[in-house]
Amino acid sequence: MSATSATPKLIAYSNDYGVPKQGFGPYNTIIVAFMYPGTGPGTLKWGPTATFWSGGKEVNKVAWLVENQPDLQVAVSLGGADWTSKSWQGLIGHETAVAASLAQLLQAVGVEPRKVGVDLDYEDDAGVFDSYPFPYDGVTLLGELSKAFKGAGFAFVSHAPQAPYVGCGVSVSGGECAAPRVPGYLLLMEKYGEWIDFLNVQFYNNPPFNDISAVKPLFEKLVAGGSVQFDASTEVKYKIPASKLMLGKPATQGDAGSGYSSPSDVESALEGLGPAVGGFMSWKLASDAENGFAMGEAAAQGLGLPEVE
Repeated sequence: MSATSATPKLIAYSNDYGVPKQGFGPYNTIIVAFMYPGTGPGTLKWGPTATFWSGGKEVNKVAWLVENQPDLQVAVSLGGADWTSKSWQGLIGHETAVAASLAQLLQAVGVEPRKVGVDLDYEDDAGVFDSYPFPYDGVTLLGELSKAFKGAGFAFVSHAPQAPYVGCGVSVSGGECAAPRVPGYLLLMEKYGEWIDFLNVQFYNNPPFNDISAVKPLFEKLVAGGSVQFDASTEVKYKIPASKLMLGKPATQGDAGSGYSSPSDVESALEGLGPAVGGFMSWKLASDAENGFAMGEAAAQGLGLPEVE
């Protein structure tokens, strides 16, 4: 059972691949994916495909969740695998405008920003995971976006880094962690951590971090604190509270190319992490719902959350 002071988070992403007709199971946080760059500088738009659930009438997902699921924390996600490096770099210098654009989109469907969070699903090695200094300053971009969303009054800001972005050089070596790659998210947390509420760390599609056994040594070292040498003149110190570290895994075998762990293994891993974890993230809600919420229920047990009646 997690020993963090706050209730552990049990997070599921919901995208356009299915309607959760079976409800939300044990999850207490739902992240609606994804937002995409708009047509003008600093603007955003809803995803390119279906953006609605049926709830008596056709209503926007986020508005429906806020109105009908008051016990859930709700967030909107920007990014994902479809965002290119050019997409992210196009936001540089427009961070405040991006936050205002998202606020306007939400207000247009009757949702105040204070009722939802923002998740940044950044998957661009060039800005945080290359030779240092990085080809472009993704750390400052992500940090300024986080500050802008907080300044615009959003409820919380989360990020969904791939595991190497926080782990290379800390506890696992080899494979994707070979030099000159460095974990830029540690620099991000050092400089901007006060504006980032938690990290949904993706332990899938990223060898050598796919195996569930990679989680405990990494999270324990992140919580204990230490340093990583980025280059001859740059040493980055890190110390990340356990409450900000979420173990991220695919809900089913088909939800990722690699890195799936069984529900029982996830439950055991969370129990073993104890005070070194703040919660669990699942990609994705519809798949787990179709599977009877096997992953969500196992994670809830591992985190010591009460059973859903």
